[in-house]
Amino acid sequence: MNTTLLEKQLKTMNNFEQKYSGTPEKPNSFSTLIGSELVLSPQNELPDIVPTEYFFKPEQNVVFLKHPRYIKFSEHKHSFIEMNYVLSGTCKQMINGKEVMLKEGDLCLLDTNVTHAIDQAGENDIVINIMIRTSYFDSALLRRLSGNDLLTDFFVNTIYKHKEDSRYIIFSKHSTSKLRELILQALLEYSHPQLCSKEAINSYMLLIFTELVRIYHDSPHNIDQPVMKKGIISEILDYMEKNYDTLTLEKQRNISTSIQTI
Repeated sequence: MNTTLLEKQLKTMNNFEQKYSGTPEKPNSFSTLIGSELVLSPQNELPDIVPTEYFFKPEQNVVFLKHPRYIKFSEHKHSFIEMNYVLSGTCKQMINGKEVMLKEGDLCLLDTNVTHAIDQAGENDIVINIMIRTSYFDSALLRRLSGNDLLTDFFVNTIYKHKEDSRYIIFSKHSTSKLRELILQALLEYSHPQLCSKEAINSYMLLIFTELVRIYHDSPHNIDQPVMKKGIISEILDYMEKNYDTLTLEKQRNISTSIQTI
């Protein structure tokens, strides 16, 4: 399969959409991944934070899903990092009580524990959800980026020290066609695994974040900040690696701030 056929497949109603199309919003319901298929959870109460087990297999660090259309998803939080990429159409969300409208080509990066709800998507609204374990984002991915000052500056200063009252970043529709192709290629590797697909996905994730850095760097809203010293980055990474199972991005922001003041 190539990306052209993949896009055609994404526009076709999947089993989840066929089954729950027209289902009224249930305030305490959410979706979970069983095998390779999404289903609405039968639980009566929505947990405070949706745990990683609902979407991730034990060996998985990254999960790609097409966001189901025709269904409203009520407010919820995640214990993992989430990115929503609008392949076509729009995506209306409420993030921390604020209405956010994403358009084609937009990508939204959500921190852990951010409250968000997603409005019902129409036929032409194709959104790709990319979910990332914090341990992968914090240690494996960031360590691979540590040789590049611009990349480490972006992740530590922009994401880890992002404003606490927002805790999400939107990369606008000025996003390049290159980002679109990278996401589709990564999704293709994920949905149709082949030899070495895991390493291919890791490489695509690195390229995706590299492209996001370039988009952010060229954004008129970008305010230049001094690049962190590599020694500081190394200290932060070592701490993350030893304590990844109890870390949140909020803790990491505090760690990076503390280390800089020493």
